[in-house]
Amino acid sequence: MRVNNQVLELIRGDNSINKIKELTGLAKSTIYYHYKKIKGKRWPIVTIPADDKILGEFLGIFAGDGSFFHRKKTGHYRIAIHLHAIDDKDYGAYIKGLIEKNFSKKVWEYYRPPNSLSLYFNSVDISNLIKNYLNLYPKKTYDIHLNKPLDGLPKEFLTYFVRGIVDTDGHVNKYGQIVLCLASKRMIEQISLILNKFDIKNKISIREKRPPEHLQYEVKMLRRDAQDYLKIIGFSNKRKEKRLL
Repeated sequence: MRVNNQVLELIRGDNSINKIKELTGLAKSTIYYHYKKIKGKRWPIVTIPADDKILGEFLGIFAGDGSFFHRKKTGHYRIAIHLHAIDDKDYGAYIKGLIEKNFSKKVWEYYRPPNSLSLYFNSVDISNLIKNYLNLYPKKTYDIHLNKPLDGLPKEFLTYFVRGIVDTDGHVNKYGQIVLCLASKRMIEQISLILNKFDIKNKISIREKRPPEHLQYEVKMLRRDAQDYLKIIGFSNKRKEKRLL
């Protein structure tokens, strides 16, 4: 059985079997045969879960601490989640399991001294999923936000999206308050609106920075409101949850 270099490069570039079939006209069985030879049997096909809780949490995690890069030379779409190697060790294991179990995608770990941990994988299908839900341009740090109307997203999705972004980018201060600070004003406004939907009181403020640094915006929940957050939305990052217990 012979296939051309285009098919092999498409497989190495983490394109889905359906996408390769569409581009080449080859039968799925032929593509899958070579897919297994190149990728192995364990992680052959990416799965996009239908569960709104899983989708929401993954996208919230990416919105908080994720990055996206297209390697044009190889065709790879690299997705990474950046964590603290010590503080987020257990939470990193949770994220790794969330992706591998629900997306059928092998996640690799990269440690960089003194305390940086990146979880990464390549997938064009998951990168398209991210871009379908999140605006990343012109720059993710300043411009990320949900690009779908909040009223059109399921309650479970919104609940777990907030959980994911607070688990990664939020913190619980010494007063028992939950604070989420981002450079994206629109994302902070969206998080505030979602919290309001669940009757969790919150306040938006600007965290002043000296020029030429970019303004940062924060949404804060006072101690009593943080307890409501704990009951209604909760944490998957148990290190942060313990600060409220």
